[in-house]
Amino acid sequence: MTGCDSSSPAKRKVGRNRSTKQKRRQPEHDAQVALFERVARHIDLIPDLSMMFAIPNGGYRHKATAVKMKAEGVRAGVPDICLPVPNKRHHGLFIEMKSKVGRASPDQKSWMQGLRDRGYLCAICRSEDDAWEVLIEYLSNRHQQHEDDKPWAELVEYCSKHRQKYTDQ
Repeated sequence: MTGCDSSSPAKRKVGRNRSTKQKRRQPEHDAQVALFERVARHIDLIPDLSMMFAIPNGGYRHKATAVKMKAEGVRAGVPDICLPVPNKRHHGLFIEMKSKVGRASPDQKSWMQGLRDRGYLCAICRSEDDAWEVLIEYLSNRHQQHEDDKPWAELVEYCSKHRQKYTDQ
């Protein structure tokens, strides 16, 4: 009989292969992906959202890639998302995505405080909805709202009803 039984080293090695391994939970990644998908659906309504981008600082990568990225200027603690669009009070917005139980690292807290000191708004968001509300509230302080601007007014009203406090936890 050909093939491997479950006790053979070859079979155990395949069992550790990523394709057969159980998928690791990535709540911060999943929330950020969902946020960018939502942003893409609203760019026609809110063109300023087209300026938003992710900062690829986190995650696991090969050591050689990490060395290259560090040489290129990647810095530990920089928030995950940037919206370089000023509003009436801030130069731009930075968002750090965290899981429900995630905490900002000392490097992240330092970066966010430095950004705040320089006139940026920083928020820690624990879900796509939290981040969306922060974005809409931030951008609502940028635009003059007119009676005929119904879609924008509806978004702002929704966020006002569901407003939560965003703190550095």
